[in-house]
Amino acid sequence: MVFRYFAIKTKMNPCARTGKFIVGNNTEDEVAGVINSYNPEEAAEQIDRSKSLGLQGHAMVTFFTLTGVRLGELLGLNWADINFEERTVVISKQWNYRHKILGPTKTKKTREIDLTPYTVKVLEQLREESRFSRDSDPVFCTDEGERLTGPMLRGQFYKVRLRKNMTLRGLRHTYATIRIAKGDNIIDVSRQLGHTKPSMTLDVYAEWLPRHHKSQVDELDNLHFCAPYLHPDPEKPISTH
Repeated sequence: MVFRYFAIKTKMNPCARTGKFIVGNNTEDEVAGVINSYNPEEAAEQIDRSKSLGLQGHAMVTFFTLTGVRLGELLGLNWADINFEERTVVISKQWNYRHKILGPTKTKKTREIDLTPYTVKVLEQLREESRFSRDSDPVFCTDEGERLTGPMLRGQFYKVRLRKNMTLRGLRHTYATIRIAKGDNIIDVSRQLGHTKPSMTLDVYAEWLPRHHKSQVDELDNLHFCAPYLHPDPEKPISTH
């Protein structure tokens, strides 16, 4: 009754100003169901172009593209999280740059991800040249040693991106789609991305799964079909002697 009274009293259509509610920055948000990513050649070119940003900018783009981490996870990294010898990184937290606090990851879980040899090489060089290289220091930081913010990273990336519609999240998609398209283990890809279940990874990136498996089917001909059929006859009792 209250709603009816309000509508009559104001002579307004209560649905007149309805519409989609979009959270966040439109330049970063992607259309639902559309995955925007680079192919392998574009990814390689993007990493190469990022060298013009300087060592830290290059390391940032390289890390995003070759690990698939989330933005907050990258911003939350400390040098202590990286094991250069094992080529691994422990992802246990993320940086909320709006509130300037460290918190748990999106799934509230800690995971260990793998680094490529080139990513390790770039990170080692970054640490050597950084004034903030202690274990407790952030990997990506300002000249004052403060953690970077999302807008700072986006501003740098937009200067060198290959396509105007590419986002930092698109680099995460790039990692996932390239690995899935080349037939990598879906469980490992899901673990690296920090998804709660491999089924989530499949739901998001099913379009990139390899479509042609004829050679794998052909391998069935290598089975020994001429071997005797050894399955017991269900109508005959199995001898115990």
